[in-house]
Formats: sequence, structure tokens, C-alpha cells
Amino acid sequence: MWRRTGNSCSEEDLQDTIDAGTMFDVIWSGQWSGYAGTLAKTKNGLPAQSVQEMLLAPYARGYGFGSSLSILLARHLPADGRVLSGTIHGENRGAQTAARRAGRHDIGGWWWVPTVN
Repeated sequence: MWRRTGNSCSEEDLQDTIDAGTMFDVIWSGQWSGYAGTLAKTKNGLPAQSVQEMLLAPYARGYGFGSSLSILLARHLPADGRVLSGTIHGENRGAQTAARRAGRHDIGGWWWVPTVN
């Protein structure tokens, strides 16, 4: 569902996400099935949790988990007034559909959702 093409994060970026405490494993049916992580940044003048990577393993794709992953990620981030922001490749229609289902909004090519419950 949520697979980045090109522009994947570097190992250093992923380590920064782990160090920040905002990298989460996805466990499905007791099995590791992916991960999602963010970093706190200012994006377009807004305080944001910027998605660094959101990935489901191939065996976990096609079940509609993409929209749930965004929602769960937003719920587990600090409720500090930041928005969840992420870039979705323009040709990744599955990820765009999942983002809309999760309540994310495309703002000039950027997708946002509040991290506050």
C-alpha cells in the first residue's frame, strides 16, 4: 500500500527517526509487517511530524491497511499541535486513495492530518 519509489530515506534518516522515538513497527497477526516513522520539522511554515518512511511488507499489502496505518501513526505521535505531513509519489494512486480514506488532505501536493485525537 504505502511504498515509496525513489527518494527513500537514508539509513541516517531512519536512525534519526528511531532516536526521536517516532519509528513504529507494524505487527499484523503476530508478524512484523512493516514500519512507519516521522520526524518533527517545520514544513511550509507549519509545525509538522513529517513522514520519513511508511512501508508495508508485500504480504501485508492489498488488505486496505494503508489508511489505517496513517490513522494509527497520527494517534501514536505526541499530541503537541503538529500536523502529520507526508509526500506521496504522484503516480502512487493506492497511497493517495489510502491517504484520503484516512482523512488526509492534499494541499498543493502535500498531505496533512492533525495528530491530535
